[in-house]
Amino acid sequence: EKLAAAVQAVAQIHLVAQSCDTADGDGAVPRRAPSPAVARRAGLAEELLRNGCRDLATKASRFPAGACRDLAVATVRAIETKLPHVARRMAGCREAVLPLGWRLGDARREHVLFTGDAVTGVVDFGAAGVDTPVGDLVRLLGSFVADDSDRWRRGIEAYQSVRPLSDVELRVIEPLRHSEPLLAAANWIGWLSAGAQPADHRDHPGWLRLAELYQRLQSP
Repeated sequence: EKLAAAVQAVAQIHLVAQSCDTADGDGAVPRRAPSPAVARRAGLAEELLRNGCRDLATKASRFPAGACRDLAVATVRAIETKLPHVARRMAGCREAVLPLGWRLGDARREHVLFTGDAVTGVVDFGAAGVDTPVGDLVRLLGSFVADDSDRWRRGIEAYQSVRPLSDVELRVIEPLRHSEPLLAAANWIGWLSAGAQPADHRDHPGWLRLAELYQRLQSP
């Protein structure tokens, strides 16, 4: 019930946003065009592939010996395994012409407020901008159900009960879905390497997040 309520609330926001001007700080954005977010993700995947994840592996090896380093090293290996497939699929949808409009930019479970099973608020619009609304749907579903394919299907159906998706939007969901944990994990390794870290990640929010992403990378 919460999953359906959350995606329907976000779909309703997207519907309202369709009537808004798409001009942002850089000027008007076309209503239909290749998605900047998709292009950005495709570029990041290509860069990782070209580099062979060498930079990530170096960062992982520099963590203190212990659970942190073990997790980081295992995550880099998981990224290396999945990266060619993810990069190929993201490249394939880079030029897809998608409906664009205002979207949240950081639609996650913890940003949807509930009373019981009813949505009573959506918070954190700091990353809002004009792009494909599908990015919100993918991030929200990933944060709710990880990689449970049946729940992904039900979540997409619930979203479409409010805002139907075009064929091209449906086609980019799976590439975005599989790129999300991979690129997020790569980012977290970079962020965590920027400061002194404990040898044990159990009580550190950043390492707990990386552990969640590593588990998602284990899914087929």
